[in-house]
Amino acid sequence: MKNDPVRKSFITPELIAYYLTLSAFFVASFFPQYRVWGINWWAYFPIGVKLGLLVIGIAAPFVIDRLLSTTLKGKDDVSPRAYRWLVGGFVVVMLALFYLLRARTHFLGDGYTLISLMTGENHLIKPREFGGTIFQYLIYKALGSRGEPDAIFAYQIISFSAGVAFLAVSLWAAAKLLSRRLDRLLFVLSVAGGGYMLLYFGYIENYAFFVVSVFLFAVTGVRVTRQEISRYWLVPSLALTIFFHIFGVVLTPVLLFLLLRGTPLENWFISRSLSVRIAMLTLLAAALAGVFAFFYVRSLFFRLALLPVAHNQFTVGGYTMFSADHLIDLVNMILIAFPAIGVATVAILRNARRPFHFDSLSVVLLGLILCTFGPALIFDPKLGMPRDWDLFCFAGVPVALAVALILLKPGSSRFSSATMLVVIVLNGLLFIPRAVSLALPVPMIHHVEQYCDLDPVKSGPTRFILQKYFLSRQDFESARLVATRWQAVDPDLELLSAGPGGAMPMDHDAWKETLRRMTVKNPAAWIAWANLGVLYMLELKNDSAFTSLQMAAALNPFSPRIQLNLGLCLYRLGSFEKAERCYLDAVSVDTAETPVLLQMADLYKAWGREDKFTDIFSRIAQRPDAPPKYVAGWITFLLSEGRDQEAARTFTSALSHGIDSSEIVACLAGSVTLSGSSPTTQQSTPLSIPSSDWENAVRRSVVRTPTSWTAWGNLGHVYLLSDQYDSALYALNIAVALNELNAANVSNLAYAHFYLGDNIAAEKRWNEATRLDSTAIEPMVGLSKLYRRKNDQTRYAEYFEKIVSRPDAPPEYLKTLGDYYLSHQRYRDAAAAYNRAVRNGLNPAVLDSLQGQYPQLKPSPAL
Repeated sequence: MKNDPVRKSFITPELIAYYLTLSAFFVASFFPQYRVWGINWWAYFPIGVKLGLLVIGIAAPFVIDRLLSTTLKGKDDVSPRAYRWLVGGFVVVMLALFYLLRARTHFLGDGYTLISLMTGENHLIKPREFGGTIFQYLIYKALGSRGEPDAIFAYQIISFSAGVAFLAVSLWAAAKLLSRRLDRLLFVLSVAGGGYMLLYFGYIENYAFFVVSVFLFAVTGVRVTRQEISRYWLVPSLALTIFFHIFGVVLTPVLLFLLLRGTPLENWFISRSLSVRIAMLTLLAAALAGVFAFFYVRSLFFRLALLPVAHNQFTVGGYTMFSADHLIDLVNMILIAFPAIGVATVAILRNARRPFHFDSLSVVLLGLILCTFGPALIFDPKLGMPRDWDLFCFAGVPVALAVALILLKPGSSRFSSATMLVVIVLNGLLFIPRAVSLALPVPMIHHVEQYCDLDPVKSGPTRFILQKYFLSRQDFESARLVATRWQAVDPDLELLSAGPGGAMPMDHDAWKETLRRMTVKNPAAWIAWANLGVLYMLELKNDSAFTSLQMAAALNPFSPRIQLNLGLCLYRLGSFEKAERCYLDAVSVDTAETPVLLQMADLYKAWGREDKFTDIFSRIAQRPDAPPKYVAGWITFLLSEGRDQEAARTFTSALSHGIDSSEIVACLAGSVTLSGSSPTTQQSTPLSIPSSDWENAVRRSVVRTPTSWTAWGNLGHVYLLSDQYDSALYALNIAVALNELNAANVSNLAYAHFYLGDNIAAEKRWNEATRLDSTAIEPMVGLSKLYRRKNDQTRYAEYFEKIVSRPDAPPEYLKTLGDYYLSHQRYRDAAAAYNRAVRNGLNPAVLDSLQGQYPQLKPSPAL
């Protein structure tokens, strides 16, 4: 090593670059408030740890120099046995680190949001990353679907498995691409030290296998370039990459280059004159620009996914494609993906041929790097790049591969091996603290708070995640401090917590102005756009509502509630086909969304599509939360068709779902027929199935399966309906003890406490039900009744506003809202409220009577 002719001195440009990078790590740790998130991971460790890492970094090159000089002792390679032991030991250490340093917090990326979606009634499987989302869901189902612990475990299984797969691909690639065992070892250590490896430490996201597939494609491309395998292996390799994430399409230019290289088509192109080639490339560029323009104009989602080139109405905080913050973020992204990029660049430039020559391998490696960094340049990091790093980190894979192949090319000297070891050490000095931070809640909380300060507008929702995290651990003081801090940063942020169609104050004008201000400040605030659209719909301003809801749908295309409201808006505007597409999109995301089916029934009836109307009507009638009038209407239809047994089964099924038989029987006297274009009354003989039969059936179910929380819950619900509150309390306590995660049983238990006069227990249980299912309306209704009983007007008004803003609001609440508007002579608002009440089950005669007394409530001919 000391007589290596390649090295003139121990102090080399590579070593200078190494110590400059190491100094940057250390200095940045004292200034975490600045935009150095890619290298400031030492910042939240004690000063002793920082100094220890610095000392290790300073001493590492000297240790490496000594190690290579004494270990190899004139040999060019390590022995096969030593190689096996070293590789085996490294794999074991990495697997142990994957588990021991697994993430305990999930603030980066969409971690907590993904966990919440997984535990919801309908898990979201995004088409653009189908392969990256489906396997977690299948594992979660296999584990038993028991809430957050199973969801985290499912994601961690995918994370660990992808880590094993990445190590396997790296070992395979080393064996196929390099001949020296020492070079193979250095290759594996190098590519397994990139920043993207954090995805394999129990990280909660959908990109773990996507990074593996990008690595596999890159290695396949290199082997095709070296003519070791057929070029057609690239096609399934790229298909696998796209299967895991749509960003895989950015590798298509590399695929085309390798598929066409050396073919008659390429030879024909090269043989053309320069002017012809330029013309053909111009036409190709024009065609690609045309495709881009088509999607840019036709798809608002695509347009909003891109960073604007210059400041426009969709710019958030001045963050554009070429703004200083974004360019600095790209530098941070490169450093976090491959921290030793500076050392590697200096070493590659020093060892490059003179003059520099681009061979096929160089073109492929450069193409891989440019194609993978392209998305980081043009796509908008919606969460802010510090938190959204995981979406773009796959760009580090081609960089790591290129560095390893160039520095470890055949005939490289021991000095190249020493340089590779320095690169590996530098990567580890940043990567290991990152993994440790993810495993320790305190450092990670400090990190994410710093990221919120860097991007306060984009990180607004993170405030609620932090609050929920502290509340789940009963750290109420920290939760209060988070709320206080963000109240000072953004006073309007609290209004977004209710979600689309969330709490809306009585003063619509003030609320509208607030929402408009929020959309100007943060055009990507989809909840603000969604709430603004709902407000316009309540005011019957359907054109304005359509514009707002279209923006919300483009920013969040997977919200069933947004698609529901957008479909209703289009229905009101007479665009039945577009409304149907919105409803179908909503159902495809959330098949349990009964309000969507209810609106689809109205749409098909108004459209005259009797076949579809009948199908939707039957689906509604057989749902657990079916309105009694739909059950009655379906039974009436079945009786008119002579399908008596099916009608009896429908009635029994409705009772099993907790619907009061008296409500169905009452509706049977005037149910909605399935024929004709308007509701009509149809005479029929009601089914005489006494409610006591259902009670006896539930009792038998409890006797047969005493550990069934569903049976105990049904029994408790029967007791509630028959005013046997003590018995209901007993049954529901058992149901909740058997399954603490069922929000419906917890809510019913609260009602039992409420009717027995125990307000404290009722409030506690309803709050618990709300935490279990924030979308359920029953706990909100219960809490509103509780606070009305306690004469707490402030909190009663708070819950009243939340309830009436929902599409499934009880008709009595909507009528109360209409009465309020009527008393203040706000006739348009009153009419909208009364119409919603009728839509949700209020007797239309009530509205007819009110319109007779107040002609102002009648819609104008124009409407």
